Amino acid sequence: MLCRKNVADLTPAEKAELVQAFLDLKDPAKSPSRIPAAATAVTAAGGTPNRYDDYVWLHNTVSAGAHRGPAFGPWHREFLHQIEYDLQVVSGNHHLTIPYWDWISARSAADAGWPFTNDLLGGFGNAGPGPSTGFVTAGPFANPATWRMNIRRSGDTDLTLKRSNGIPAAADLPTRAEALRGFGIAVPAGQSWPQVYDGTPWNDLTAPTNAQVLASFRKYLERVLHDGVHVWIGGAWEFNALGQPGDGGHMTFPSVSVNDPAFWLHHCNVDRLWAIWQRKLGAASDYLPQAAGTANAGHNGDDTMINLGTAAWFAAPMFSTPNANEDHHAVGYWFHSDLPEVELDTPSVAFGSVPELLTTFHPVQFTVRTCRQVRFELTAVTGAGFSAPAGQGIVTVDHDDHAETVTAHVFVQFQASGPVGVPQAGTATVRAFIV
Repeated sequence: MLCRKNVADLTPAEKAELVQAFLDLKDPAKSPSRIPAAATAVTAAGGTPNRYDDYVWLHNTVSAGAHRGPAFGPWHREFLHQIEYDLQVVSGNHHLTIPYWDWISARSAADAGWPFTNDLLGGFGNAGPGPSTGFVTAGPFANPATWRMNIRRSGDTDLTLKRSNGIPAAADLPTRAEALRGFGIAVPAGQSWPQVYDGTPWNDLTAPTNAQVLASFRKYLERVLHDGVHVWIGGAWEFNALGQPGDGGHMTFPSVSVNDPAFWLHHCNVDRLWAIWQRKLGAASDYLPQAAGTANAGHNGDDTMINLGTAAWFAAPMFSTPNANEDHHAVGYWFHSDLPEVELDTPSVAFGSVPELLTTFHPVQFTVRTCRQVRFELTAVTGAGFSAPAGQGIVTVDHDDHAETVTAHVFVQFQASGPVGVPQAGTATVRAFIV
C-alpha cells in the first residue's frame, strides 16, 4: 500500500531520498524526456531535455484545461500520480510517495511539518533589492547547475529557482476555519458551505460570485484554499500597470509553477482535502458535470483530460478521465490521514466439540486497510464459559508497505462446562479505534 505522509512524519532518510529522486528526474543522463514537444522547448531555452521538465511543460501548456474548471481536482490528482511513479522508478523505491505539506498546521519554521528547510525544499528567496531578488540561495534546489529553470515566462532569463523575497506572514495562508468551512464544520450561522463538487458557471475564467464559490467545492478548493498558497510561496516584488504581478517567484505564475518542487507538496495537500470532502459526502460528492459538452473539453466526466491522454508520454497506468480519478484509493494510494477501513471476516466463530474443563481459544479476524496504526480491544464477552484471555490487552496492527491489507486477530477464550452435548453460545464485542 502506498501511503502519502505528512511532512511532519518524514524521517531524515525519507527526506533525503525524495530530494535525490527529484534531482535525478532533472538529470538528463538518468531521466530522459518522454515528450518531444517538451524536449524541443527545453532545448530552445538552452537546456538539456529531462523528465522533470516534461512535467513543467505539461502544466505550462495545459492552462484552462486544468484550472478554473471542474477538471482542476482530477487533473492534478493524475498529474501527481504520474510523477510519483517516475520518482519511484528513478529512486528504485516503489514505495516512495510525495508527502503533503499541511499548511493549516505547519505555518512557520517553528511548526512540525514546515517543509522549507535545507534538507527538503530549501529556504525562501533573497530579500534584494537587485537582479537576484527572490533567488533561492540555500537547500537542494538552489543551484542552477543541478536545478536549472528551462521553461520560463516570456522575458525571464533567470536560471535560478525563485520564491518570495523573505518568509511571508503565516496569517496570509488559508486558515483552519476556512478549511473546516469547506467540510461543513463550524459554518457561521446562516451561511452555506459547498455540498456538490461543481456547478455553473462550469468554467469560471472570470471571477465567480461569492455565492457560486460557496456552492461548489471545486471552486472553493481552487480559489479559497489553493490559489493563495501559490502566491504565498512565490511572492511578487514588482507589479505591472494593471496591478498584476510583474515579477515574482515561480509558484506565483501557474505557467511555470512546477519549476518549484514545493508545487508537489502543496498539491498533495490540496488533493488530500478533496479526498476528505469526498469521504464526508459519499455519493453526494460525485464528479460534475457528467454529460459531454456541458463544460469545456477535458472537463466532463468521461472526457480525456488535456495533456494527460497520450500513453507514450507516461510510464504509469493512466487514469485519463475525471471519472477515473474519483477515488484516490482506486488510483493506488492513501493518505496517512485517511480513516482505516476495517472489515469483520468472522461474524461467527465455532469452537467445535471441546472436552469438559478444557480451555481453548479462537480468533475473531479482521481485514484492515490503513496507513496508520489501528487498535482493537475486546470490551465485552457474554455466555457461560466464554471470557477474554488474560493478558491479551489491546491488539495493534500497522500498515504494511508491501501489502494492501493487514490482518488483526482478537482472541476469545472458552472453557467447556455444563451438560455434555448441549451447545453453548456467547457474544463478543470488539472495539476498533485509532489514536
